[in-house]
Amino acid sequence: MYISIKTKFAIVLAFSLIWMGFSIWFSQPWYKDLTAQIGLYPAYFFITFIAIVPGFINAFVFMSLLMDKRPKIIEDLKYPPVTVLMAAYNEASVIRSTLNSLFLQNYPAPIRVIVISDGSYDETVDVVRETENKHPNLELIYLHHNCGKAAALNHGLTDTTRAELMLNRDRVETQNSLNNGIYYTLGAASVEQKIIERLTAIVMGGDMFFSDTNSRPMVRAKLIYDLLPEYGVTAQLRYRQYWDTNTSLPNNYFNPSQYSETMVAFGMRKRIEGWVLSGTAGVGRQSVNQEANTTTQLYEFAATSPVNSNDYYFKTRMGYGKSAGFQGPNYFYRYIMEELIIPF
Repeated sequence: MYISIKTKFAIVLAFSLIWMGFSIWFSQPWYKDLTAQIGLYPAYFFITFIAIVPGFINAFVFMSLLMDKRPKIIEDLKYPPVTVLMAAYNEASVIRSTLNSLFLQNYPAPIRVIVISDGSYDETVDVVRETENKHPNLELIYLHHNCGKAAALNHGLTDTTRAELMLNRDRVETQNSLNNGIYYTLGAASVEQKIIERLTAIVMGGDMFFSDTNSRPMVRAKLIYDLLPEYGVTAQLRYRQYWDTNTSLPNNYFNPSQYSETMVAFGMRKRIEGWVLSGTAGVGRQSVNQEANTTTQLYEFAATSPVNSNDYYFKTRMGYGKSAGFQGPNYFYRYIMEELIIPF
């Protein structure tokens, strides 16, 4: 029979008060004898606080333990596995002890811990990766941008599959297109799927609608393998393909009837003494209108300076690319970019 906590408390308190009343009645001869020796008030004071109050406390504890009898442990009971989601933003100073305390639990079933680094720019990611080597049930999800605790936990809930919708409008950056005011609107959807441990696939499909009545259906895919997780090195296989539906338009930008590119690349992301260094290097082959393949290249590097939570920081990016773009099939570019970022 289940007895509520309020009812248990009422029963325990009633029993303790009855016991205290009985103790006071039973102690009347002591009160009289001691009153004759030291007076009424001292006698009541000493007997009350030496015998009556301790008796009340003992009765309350005894009855509480009697009413709170725990059920027997069922030895054959099967406990379900537990997954703990932990959103972390710049928690390098405390996250190691937090993880260690989780794995010290004596829960009789597997405990899986997923840490979602919500755009941390301190040593949080490095500490979690070090701890991963000791605990195979620990998993890290790294979000490159801070998106808030709720969004980070949602990433953890869907850590094997993620979907995104995107909508963008921009001008076509060729001289003729800028002169003629041509722009495009991009609508696309992206799905990221974790296939097996350390292997992830990303597929994006969409359409670019140009203001000159042309449209460009497209598909992109990327296969990413964590080659050396402790060093932040990944191996990537990239593919993209698109088709222009109106190739008879004036020569405002590159619009082939069919284009495809396949590239093999290596990525790196490493934190060194507070600096975040990342880079990508890739070589591929492209085909324009099913003609002979030509070589494409991509080299990118970025460095982010150390930063405190309330301080500004710098981000430097530079790169070189050679592949088809709005400028043409053999378009190549070099760039260097410096950013000043002030968190608020």
